[in-house]
Amino acid sequence: MLLHLPCLYVCGQSRLCNLQCIPHALNVQIFIKMHRSDYAERQLRLMQQIDEDHTLTQLANAWLNLAVGGSKIQEAYLIFQDFSEKYLMTGLILNGKAVCCMHMGNFDEAETLLLEALNKARSNCGN
Repeated sequence: MLLHLPCLYVCGQSRLCNLQCIPHALNVQIFIKMHRSDYAERQLRLMQQIDEDHTLTQLANAWLNLAVGGSKIQEAYLIFQDFSEKYLMTGLILNGKAVCCMHMGNFDEAETLLLEALNKARSNCGN
């Protein structure tokens, strides 16, 4: 599942959207799905050259950190934590934080975050 619609949503929420980053972000996702983190990292570097602090660049960085794993999981968590302080809590942010928590073995916090994301999704559907 490619997250191109959430990418555009996050991009729209952030400061002036740099449309040059969108194709690179999609490429990051594609390369991650292909288990080619080396190519994904190249795309991320291109995004960072365009605008290192852009929300979409940071989101792609978090995705790549999750794909790489290990010590990069903490960095991904910090990116999602930063998003949760800057923006409204969305399902994308909550799920990202939850995945990080699961990788770090913090399943209780992950469950709380996932339940919050589920409740947000239900309330957005009008149920």
